[in-house]
Amino acid sequence: MRLSTITNWAYGATVLLTLASGATMLMASGAEERERAAVAQRQQFDQLTASLEEDVYRLTEQARGYVVTGDPSHLVAYRREREDERSVEQRIAHLKDGGASIAELSALRQALHWADALNDEQEAALAAARKGDDRTARTILFGDEYGRELDRVGAQIAKFQYMLDQRTDQAVARGTETTRQWRTVSEIMLGITALLFLCVLYFVLKQRILRPVVRLSDVV
Repeated sequence: MRLSTITNWAYGATVLLTLASGATMLMASGAEERERAAVAQRQQFDQLTASLEEDVYRLTEQARGYVVTGDPSHLVAYRREREDERSVEQRIAHLKDGGASIAELSALRQALHWADALNDEQEAALAAARKGDDRTARTILFGDEYGRELDRVGAQIAKFQYMLDQRTDQAVARGTETTRQWRTVSEIMLGITALLFLCVLYFVLKQRILRPVVRLSDVV
């Protein structure tokens, strides 16, 4: 086989291996992007659920403050906090589109259910307080049932966050392993490319330089 044919084939193989190596690097980069997306999603979901839990406790504090002191500023703050909670609930309603699983959404719906129950009791207590029935209002907001419902909200949010953490950790582990595998394949291809290039270089040097020198030395 002619030298030019061999070198052309070798150069072609080198180009193909280089392209394949680049493709594997892109695959590894894609796996890293999915890993980062999973982490970013967890942060977003954690912020939303943390906001919901904080709003529930702030509503409780404002409602209790109004019932105990009768200060209208607590009622104004309660109404403002209630609007903020509705905004969080609306954003949470779209978590399915963001990739939340059915089990995670089920836990979160339970949290929202108990949060709605607390809101109903708060409204009843505030209505009683405005009528002057402070005893009924305090019984509602400081009763054992209200405390249990408050704990249920926190428990369901914690359950959601735990399941989210489990899923995210698994996604990160899969992404890390996939990235490692693709990078290994890419490194192997780069090694083969370098070896092939050296072989071609050696063959060219042998055919174009060493062999004529040997022939010239024989003639001499």
